[in-house]
Amino acid sequence: MSWYVIRPQIVTFLQNITISDADPTKLLQEVAATPKIRFDGYPAAHVIPSENSSDYETTAENERQYVWTIRVFYETKSGGIQSAFEALEQVVDRILDQLDLEDMKSSANRTIGISLPSTYTYLNMFAVPNRWGDIPDEELIMAEITVKIRMSIDVTS
Repeated sequence: MSWYVIRPQIVTFLQNITISDADPTKLLQEVAATPKIRFDGYPAAHVIPSENSSDYETTAENERQYVWTIRVFYETKSGGIQSAFEALEQVVDRILDQLDLEDMKSSANRTIGISLPSTYTYLNMFAVPNRWGDIPDEELIMAEITVKIRMSIDVTS
């Protein structure tokens, strides 16, 4: 259930965060809800489900962890790999910082973890950078961010 509810929320969140304090209008150029590597502008990202785990919480509740992979892309053809990596590092840091802030918001102010079915309760979110690499044939570099969202599920309703 939460796969199709949360993925669009993560996409919306990424579409609306600024990636530069100096230029508050600077956003990710494109955010896709499905895997792709060719975008109309960079930096860009896509969001895909990654894994899921569940554990017993109480006799009436289970705890589920939904894991998402955000891949952030930056092109290398205009400025080279070094400047693209430096720019990508800044974008990844900004996304991580904004995800941390998002987790601390109240349910009235959050983008991620809202409008869940009544049996689901958002608990928290963790975000960590994962893999970094290049896609030489496409003249792109990429960073992965793993986002883990924990929820409590009422199994009696």
